[in-house]
Amino acid sequence: MKMVKYNLIGLAVLLNCSALFSQDYTIPANADSYVSKSTSTQNFGSETSLLIKGSTNGSFDRKSYVKFDLTGSTSNYAQIVLKLVKSGGDDVRLKTYSTATTWDENVINWDNAPDKSKDVNQGDMRQGNILYVDITEYIKQKIDTNQLTVALLLSTDDIVGNPYAVYSKETSTNSQKPSIEFYKIAKFKAVKNITLSNYISSDMVIQRGRPFPFRGEGSIGETITVDFNRKGVVSSASAVVDANGNFNIVIPAMQESDQACTATIKIVGYPDKTVTLTNILIGDVWFAGGQSNMEKRVDYMLEATQMTADADNYPNIRAFRASYNSVFDP
Repeated sequence: MKMVKYNLIGLAVLLNCSALFSQDYTIPANADSYVSKSTSTQNFGSETSLLIKGSTNGSFDRKSYVKFDLTGSTSNYAQIVLKLVKSGGDDVRLKTYSTATTWDENVINWDNAPDKSKDVNQGDMRQGNILYVDITEYIKQKIDTNQLTVALLLSTDDIVGNPYAVYSKETSTNSQKPSIEFYKIAKFKAVKNITLSNYISSDMVIQRGRPFPFRGEGSIGETITVDFNRKGVVSSASAVVDANGNFNIVIPAMQESDQACTATIKIVGYPDKTVTLTNILIGDVWFAGGQSNMEKRVDYMLEATQMTADADNYPNIRAFRASYNSVFDP
């Protein structure tokens, strides 16, 4: 009887250890801060919220940094997510990047903050005031290569009036602090935010009399729709994101319009990921290229003062400048 009793106790201990190992668990941030372009030398490491904001010319941008210690973690989990709890402001489409880990939360500011490295957002989901960002592959890679200190840079391209604010580690409520959560069973389906080609934006001009392609990136297999509103008449089209993560949705040719049009791009089933473009005109698009004289800025011209003043008389002329890109084949 004693031997039987001993064996049963040993079995119970073994089962308890196994159950403990299989549990989901959370790692809280051990450092965080936001930085502000308009106050570029100021440190905000002691604030109870992290701010994220895009602005028209970038002058009022905010971005946030969060750091974690993964010591003792394993990669044997189905899903690993960054959890952020909203404390105020306007919702944004969050961009999540890896970044250097050398910053100090009591020293970091806009001027000395490290730049982004790699986009690690595999998709995200909102539940009430909580945002979950899927960073599974990035965290697994860090754990498997024994790089156990990780830092994330949080930013947005969305132009908002009030910065998106989430609680920092300085808040008094533990459940509201930034954390990385490990799940044995996936918590949600990771769906990426829509990323449009850089020439597609609010304030653009599209060529009259020609079909126009809305190109971008999204989660493979998701259906993307475009509703284009021209003077109250809506043209709709859709496409499925292909195996490479790309989509190409073509709307039919339209006549010119100097009245502002709108385009609404959605992921079917995910209304919180909607992108709305405004103040779009339909007219003629001209391409200009050349050497240094072609890219000379207006404020370098002798007639700069007069030309700048005259620009107010032509509100429907828009300009898009492509970034430099070298290719060996035309």
